[in-house]
Amino acid sequence: MTAPRRRLAHASFWTMAGSGVHLGAGMLSSIALARLLGPVRFGELAILRTTLLTVTLVVGAQLGVATTRAIAALRATDAARAGRVLGMLSSLGWLSSTLAALICLVLAAPIARQLGAPGLAIPVALLAPAMLFACMSCVHTGAMNGFETFAAAGSLLAAEGVVTAVLLVAGAWIDGVRGAVLAMIASAALFWFLRRRTAASIIREHGVVVQRPPRILYEFRLIRSLVLPTALFGLATQPFSWLARVMLARYGLAEVGLFSAAYSWGAAVFTVPAQITRPAMSILTNLLAQGDRNGFRQLLRDTLLVACGAALVVALPLMLLSPWIMRAYGSRFATAAPVLCVIAASSILASLSAALRSALVASGEVWGQVVQSLLWGFALIGTFLVLRERGAMALAIAYTVAYGLTLLTQFVLTAVALRSGRPSRSAVDLSDPAVAETSALLDDPEAS
Repeated sequence: MTAPRRRLAHASFWTMAGSGVHLGAGMLSSIALARLLGPVRFGELAILRTTLLTVTLVVGAQLGVATTRAIAALRATDAARAGRVLGMLSSLGWLSSTLAALICLVLAAPIARQLGAPGLAIPVALLAPAMLFACMSCVHTGAMNGFETFAAAGSLLAAEGVVTAVLLVAGAWIDGVRGAVLAMIASAALFWFLRRRTAASIIREHGVVVQRPPRILYEFRLIRSLVLPTALFGLATQPFSWLARVMLARYGLAEVGLFSAAYSWGAAVFTVPAQITRPAMSILTNLLAQGDRNGFRQLLRDTLLVACGAALVVALPLMLLSPWIMRAYGSRFATAAPVLCVIAASSILASLSAALRSALVASGEVWGQVVQSLLWGFALIGTFLVLRERGAMALAIAYTVAYGLTLLTQFVLTAVALRSGRPSRSAVDLSDPAVAETSALLDDPEAS
């Protein structure tokens, strides 16, 4: 086994183990929550969790990806620069997540009205602290992945899944939807603290000293080429998912509940191969930084094959067992079995798309991914509007169409890039003299 394959196997094992436990706990808790709350209140909780997830992915996850890519490229060549970048991204994370939390507080009532449930204004406002902690957790996880300490990240992810599942069910049993939201806050705060301590220990072990820049603009070129594209990628995808669920809520929160119950299982098809494609991005970025194009091609091919195989292994049993799975949520959820089948099929396409996206982002095609994400979003909303009278099934079909169009575009771009033989370039040219010169200002205390 080649060195890149060994690194990917190690990373995939720990991330898959962590996500497997996290996913399994989430599925079991969703069944318990659906039985406790019923379709309508389960739909209320689902839209609240989707709102939290949207902010976390748009703000936190994109900064986490940027952190992973920067640390993967710099950890062996410029530890001092890595420390400055970590400090910058941490400061940016606190700033952006605090802003997102404040916006959530201000817009809680309008958001609840748009959902057709004015009574959800207080639960929406309560999401603000959970957003803050969840976004910063992503930055710490990004640092751990950048140093390839996947065992620590996977262990924390597994523990978070179990603890969150227990707290959610207990909170819903005690105080319904509001109790579940309070449980989300408690879990987010606890695992932010644990990830922060773990990441700090790993950073010290690698001899990196985190330095917060006096002005973020010292790294303006890095923000423009590293953080901004990944942030725009998040803005071009997750808000469309949230908007589609809000539009579905207009046809009843029970439809949101049915779709969310099916989606929690269908998403498992994507989650398993995602644990391979996610660590692959860090390794692919590092291979390009070392100039190993052959290793890059080989690892990309392996990632695509394994992602496709893993998706099929999970999807086919879910499709066969869909009637029994949905009946486990209660008799009123049984009609969502076909929805689960369609979501499982869409997740196979999503798995392949994620593998290609990791390669395209690692090789510098970040801005192209933003455009493709917009294509995905417009296809999702457009298809749903055409089929909206079919409720939850319309949204499931919309996901399939959107992923299919995106995957086709990515295959074309990847084939063109590999055949052209053009030089590889990092999405952030960390060796660019202008970037290095700007960063070097931080070494001079008089520069400010």
